[in-house]
Amino acid sequence: STQSTWGHLLSVYFFSNECFMHSFPASQADVILQSIPYKFDGAHLACHLEPIHVPGAIQPHGFMLVINPSTLIIHQVSENTMEMIGIAPKTLLGKHINTLLGQDQAQIIANNIPPSNKKATSYFQIKITIAELTRTFSCGINLRQSWCFVELEPSSPSEDHELCHSSVVRSFVEGLRKSPNLVSSCQTLVEVVASNTGFDRVMVYKFHSDMHGEVIAESRKGDLEPYLGLHYPSGDIPQQARALFIMNGYSLIPDAKYDPISLVPLLCPLTNQRPDMALCVLRSPSPVHRKYLSNMGVQATLTVALIINDFLWGLISCHHNTPKQINWSMRLGVSLLAEVFSLHIHPLQQNFDRVQAILAQKAKLKIMQHIQSKGDLIKGLQEDGGRHLLRLINCNSVAVASKDECYFVTGENSPPVEFIFDIVKYLLKKNSEVELTDCLSTLIPTGANYGKEASGILAISALEPRVTQPWCIIWFRQEVVQTVRWAGSHTGDVLNPRASFKCWTEQMRGRSTPWEEESYRMASELRAALLIWCLENEAVRLHDVQNLSVLREQFLANVSHDLRTPLYSINALAEICLQDPALPSKVRANLSTISQSGTSL
Repeated sequence: STQSTWGHLLSVYFFSNECFMHSFPASQADVILQSIPYKFDGAHLACHLEPIHVPGAIQPHGFMLVINPSTLIIHQVSENTMEMIGIAPKTLLGKHINTLLGQDQAQIIANNIPPSNKKATSYFQIKITIAELTRTFSCGINLRQSWCFVELEPSSPSEDHELCHSSVVRSFVEGLRKSPNLVSSCQTLVEVVASNTGFDRVMVYKFHSDMHGEVIAESRKGDLEPYLGLHYPSGDIPQQARALFIMNGYSLIPDAKYDPISLVPLLCPLTNQRPDMALCVLRSPSPVHRKYLSNMGVQATLTVALIINDFLWGLISCHHNTPKQINWSMRLGVSLLAEVFSLHIHPLQQNFDRVQAILAQKAKLKIMQHIQSKGDLIKGLQEDGGRHLLRLINCNSVAVASKDECYFVTGENSPPVEFIFDIVKYLLKKNSEVELTDCLSTLIPTGANYGKEASGILAISALEPRVTQPWCIIWFRQEVVQTVRWAGSHTGDVLNPRASFKCWTEQMRGRSTPWEEESYRMASELRAALLIWCLENEAVRLHDVQNLSVLREQFLANVSHDLRTPLYSINALAEICLQDPALPSKVRANLSTISQSGTSL
């Protein structure tokens, strides 16, 4: 589909011909959840509207207390407290938490309440003694919308897991260093997780630009059907589920065939609504998801987010065909490996992006030098066969044209001139300064006839009357035919989990590889530089210095918003970083320079 804005769109990066895809930024995760209505009318509601963060119930492998963080008074409890600790739920309501835990352990709870809307960053053990019987529980706490959720799960006093041991992490890091590419790194990850957790199947599930998922690495027991290479429709993991992964980091289901444990009372007495359990580990997952797992023959899962550069890049998905206890230590261990993996991949992405940006800047400089030396925009662009235009943007071919003339076309497998004029007419009609799409046939009907040459375009133009020599530059990407192996039918968006996961293939045509955000930025920068040159050249030609000043002011007014927005973000981030008292002096000096430069600009 057309990609026209970048604030909340997919960002796509390439490293060694491997794609890095992301959904909405982490800062938008809570916004996504808050847009979901609290009322739910069952199977007739679309997946993307299911309010999975307010189930009003938990899974039965632990129990929950919902308390006021200021008073430590218990306002809601899970219905299974009798089974867990031998106390009826209603007995606990309205009581101070120290009536259950004692003064010392109640103080531990109070000391570990995190900031608002933050997940628990540490877990600790507490002991509850009822009728001279002492039981040990692992405890995690989160604060959400002014309510404190205390989650307790039975554990052993010596609970530990080797995944948290430094020797495992060191071995994993060494394996990543030896991995020659992304897929190999992912395979290292799944093998380490599988060997240390005992799950029947461990996968790395990567999101594509249209947000459908693909299994790109897998470790499985020999008798299981392979999922490697299978694609899953985007509706399998709707937006609000992705938001929960970003906020929580992981989710787990020790036994999908459980009966949900309701909260008592179901509605919070002070708000008359179900509490927002977005950060709760015990939160009962969607019944649709549990049915989905049942249809796959899976009973236990641990799913950990892979967040790269503040975006949900993919998931570590662990499946077990029988119930499996997943203690806190094991979860933290897999989460730690996920963070190490993300830290390993991120600099590779950054380094590649940096090299590509330098090469693009050199190409842009060469273009402007040629134009300046020739004294003519078209001749300058055409210098050296237009190869610097090809170097500026990763593409197959490029054309420079106006509504009346195609000045030149260069590159491989370029479209015919008559189709280029169709594109120029479209740009004129839309009055678009920068246009991009990876499926041109959705914008221009005749595009379906030229998919092999031009399934995707990135175009910049200056076709307005004030430019005496109108022009547009169009970069083309040819069709990338993909044979996609889907895991079951992927049609429809209604809450109805697939009963079949039988592999079937679909040939996807008429699309190019998506355009990168960096390509969009470089094209925009080139357009700005070319437009300035055109306006200045016209003013000089007319010997009109006053007109030159007016034209320059008009141009700056048009682009000032695009220039200010990233500067504001950079300046704000620098100011936030400067608040850290532990910053090294050299880093602080560099940040101060950035802040001062951004302010002056």
